[in-house]
Amino acid sequence: MSVATAKPEKPYPDFPLTPHPNKQWCKKIRGKLHYFGPWDDWEAALNLYLDQKDDLHAGRKPRVNGDGMTLALALDHFLSAKKLLEQSGEISPRSYKDSRRLATESQRLWIPHGYFRTLTAPTWKNFGVTCPRESGLLLFPPRR
Repeated sequence: MSVATAKPEKPYPDFPLTPHPNKQWCKKIRGKLHYFGPWDDWEAALNLYLDQKDDLHAGRKPRVNGDGMTLALALDHFLSAKKLLEQSGEISPRSYKDSRRLATESQRLWIPHGYFRTLTAPTWKNFGVTCPRESGLLLFPPRR
């Protein structure tokens, strides 16, 4: 038989989180419980909630905070590298043009400001299926 641990009081009256029996601060958002940190570090739990609340209330997976690489930034780096290769003669102008089409289609299919950590396997699979049909790009060699 286990002894129940007494839940802590909220640090101040309008504190937005609730103590959960698993010794974490939580909040029910859109019908689902979300956990933000241990009871003994309510300030960190509050900061995590404040960082994620807009995404959670909008029904989105929370974005990575800080220096996360966005898809738009990654595609910009990709195209910059391809442009240098074109200028040095290592790839043809047509190859660079195909790379630009790939980047444009990527931005159309994915949220351009989503972080890479939020891209899932089905997202990549969807890109491989829809991109050739709609844009004429061949991303995967045909099977023989």
